[in-house]
Amino acid sequence: MINWIGLAVSALWIGGLASLFAAFSYALYLGAETGSGLRAQLNQPWFNLASSLALMVFCLGLAASSTRGWWETLLWLALAIAFATQAWSANRRRQGLNSDIRPILRAWLRTDAPLAVGLILLGMVLAILYALVIRPYMQPDEPRHFEVVQHAARLDKLVVDWNDLVLEWEQEIIEDMETQDFWWYGYSIIGWDPENLPESFVDIWGAQYSRAFFQQPLYYTLAGALQAQWLDLPLSQATLRLRLFGVFLLGLSLWGIYLCGRELFPQRPRIALAALALAALWPSHLVANATVNNDPLVEVFVIWAVYFALRLAHRGPGLGSLSMLLLLSALAVLAKRSGLVVLVLALSLPVWVLGRMSGRWTWWRILAAVATVLLAAAAVVALFVAAQQTGRLWIPSSFFSALLDGTYTQAVAEAPLLKFAAAIIHTAIGWFGWMRVPLPSGLYVLGYIVLGLGVVGFFMGVIQLFRRGLSAWQKGAMAMLLALALAMLVLAMGKDIIYGFWRDGTIPQARYLYPALPALLLPAVLGWGWLMPQRWRRYLLPTVILSLLLFNSYVLVFVLYPFFWL
Repeated sequence: MINWIGLAVSALWIGGLASLFAAFSYALYLGAETGSGLRAQLNQPWFNLASSLALMVFCLGLAASSTRGWWETLLWLALAIAFATQAWSANRRRQGLNSDIRPILRAWLRTDAPLAVGLILLGMVLAILYALVIRPYMQPDEPRHFEVVQHAARLDKLVVDWNDLVLEWEQEIIEDMETQDFWWYGYSIIGWDPENLPESFVDIWGAQYSRAFFQQPLYYTLAGALQAQWLDLPLSQATLRLRLFGVFLLGLSLWGIYLCGRELFPQRPRIALAALALAALWPSHLVANATVNNDPLVEVFVIWAVYFALRLAHRGPGLGSLSMLLLLSALAVLAKRSGLVVLVLALSLPVWVLGRMSGRWTWWRILAAVATVLLAAAAVVALFVAAQQTGRLWIPSSFFSALLDGTYTQAVAEAPLLKFAAAIIHTAIGWFGWMRVPLPSGLYVLGYIVLGLGVVGFFMGVIQLFRRGLSAWQKGAMAMLLALALAMLVLAMGKDIIYGFWRDGTIPQARYLYPALPALLLPAVLGWGWLMPQRWRRYLLPTVILSLLLFNSYVLVFVLYPFFWL
C-alpha cells in the first residue's frame, strides 16, 4: 500500500532541495554565459528569492516529517518563517522597492492592521482555552469525526469510507470515552453500564447517526496527516491536539472576515474591525472551531471564497481572483456538503459587469452582461456536477422532481420551523457540549436582545441597497452577500427537512451558519453605523470588545469549567 501522506511530506523537502540545486545550477550557467561570475549571480535578488523559497519548502517538509517531538517541529517552522521573510525582502528588491522592513513596519503600525492582528490572536487564545476546558469527546459529534481521522491516519489513506471500518479501533475510542466520563457529560441513547460498554457507535447513537464516513473527505485527509504524527499518544490527547488544528483554521477564517470587510468597504475600515471583533470574540463561534469536526475547514474555504468573489466584483475578473475563487469553491465542496453555498458566489461576475455598466447600457454591453450570467451559470452547474460525482452529497435522485411536484413544499409545511429557529438562536447565544450545557435564563434574554439588534442592523444594512451611500458594485456585492446568507440558512435547515431528520430529534445549529459570517456581520455592522449617531460610533468597537471579553470570561469560569471539572 502506498503511503500517500508520507509521500507528500517527503516530496516537500525533496522538492525544496531540488529547487535549491536547480537555482544554483542556473546561477552557475548565467555566471559563465554573461562573464559576471558565480558570486555576482548569487548576490542577485532573483537567486535570493529562489533559494529562500526553496529552503522554506525544505524546512516545511522537515517540520512535517519530524519525529523527535514538538520542539523539533517548532525549530523547522521558525526557520521556514525566517526564509519566508528573506524571500519577501528579495522579491521587493527584485521589483525595485524598498526592502528595509523598519519603515514598512512603522507605517503598518499606524494602520488598523495591528488591532486586527490582536483580535485574531485574542480569538485564537480564547479558542484554545475552550479546547482545554471542554473534555475530549464532549463536543457535538466529535467521537464520530475523530474515528474517521483515526482511520485515515492508521491506514495511511487519503480517503476512507465505510469499507475501511475497523471495529476494534472504534471500541478503543469507546473505552477512552469511558475514561472521560462520556456517559455523564456527553449524549447517548442508552444508559451507562461500566461493566458492559457498548460494542459500537451504533449502540450509542443508532444506525443512522453512528458514523461519519459519508462526509466529504478533505478534512479527514488533512487531519489524518496530522494524527499520523502522534499515533503513539493516548486517544484523548490526540483529540486535544486535533482541536488545535481547528483553532488554526479559526485564525484563517478571522483573517478572511477582516479582508472581506476591507474589500467591501475600503474607505471605512472600522466596519471590518467591528465584524472581526464579533467573529473573534463570540463564544459559540470559538467553541464551534475548537473541536474535531469538518465545520472549521468548510468555514475557512467559504469565507476566503467570499473574499475573492468580492475582489472580483470590485476589481474585475483578474486571473488570480478567478483561479482562487474556483479553487476555494472546489475545496469548500470537498470539505462538507454545506460548502455548496459557494455556488452563490458565481454572482460576482454579473455584479462586476453591472457595476461597470451602470447607466451606460448599449447592445454590446447587454450582450456582455448576458454572457457573464451564462458563464456564471455554467460554472455553477459544472461545480455541482463535479461535487455530485464524489457520491457523498446524499442528494436524492428524485430531488428535482420532488421540488417541482410540491413534495418539499409539503415537507416545509410539516417541519417545526419555529423549533429550528429557536435551536439556532439558542446555540448561537450559547448551548455548549452535546447541547447539555446551557446558560442561565437571564443571559438568554440578553442574548435575544443582542441578536435582535443584530437582525435590525442586518435589515438596515440591506436597506442601504436602495440608498445612495454605496456605489453600484457595492450594492451588487451586498445583494450577493444577502443571497449567500439566505442560501446558508436554507442549507442549514434543508437537510433536516428533505430527509425528515427532525422526526428523529435532530435540529439545526448555529455552527452550520458560520461559513456565511461575512454575509451576516458586514451588513449588520453597516446598519448599526447608519442607525447610531455620529458621536456614538467611536464607542461601538471598544464596547463590543469589552462586553464579549466579559461574556467569554463568564462562560469559561462560571459555566464550562464547573460543569466539566467540578
